[in-house]
Amino acid sequence: MSEGSFVADHCSGHALSDSKDCELRSYCSHDHSLKCSQCESLSDVLCCIERYLAESKLAHEELEDLAYTHSQAVKAIQSWKAHQLRSARQDTARTTWLSALNETKVLITQDWAMKFLPAKYRESQSDWWGKRGISYDH
Repeated sequence: MSEGSFVADHCSGHALSDSKDCELRSYCSHDHSLKCSQCESLSDVLCCIERYLAESKLAHEELEDLAYTHSQAVKAIQSWKAHQLRSARQDTARTTWLSALNETKVLITQDWAMKFLPAKYRESQSDWWGKRGISYDH
């Protein structure tokens, strides 16, 4: 992971850019002509599974269930990769700020990893604290 990687998935500026919003887009001064064998292998495996499901002779309901499970797994993997990228970028920023501190400066951080929206109108404490991760609607 670096700012100037020739692999698109490893270039933090490119990977963190928003393709839909030009205000949140970063343009690289280099091309992304290289491929990562591990990233490509992951993509190949996910495509093979999707192709296998499309060609299988399973019952329609079972095929729908498996296709849904596959799509959710792909989303979870993509979310995990994005999380890893953001974590690496944030850690770099944190380290940079920490190295700039002196006796007259302080760094305050705030953890936003708390669930924002309740799943139910009235949740018990065990339901609230039993949840993992951030809950939000897309």
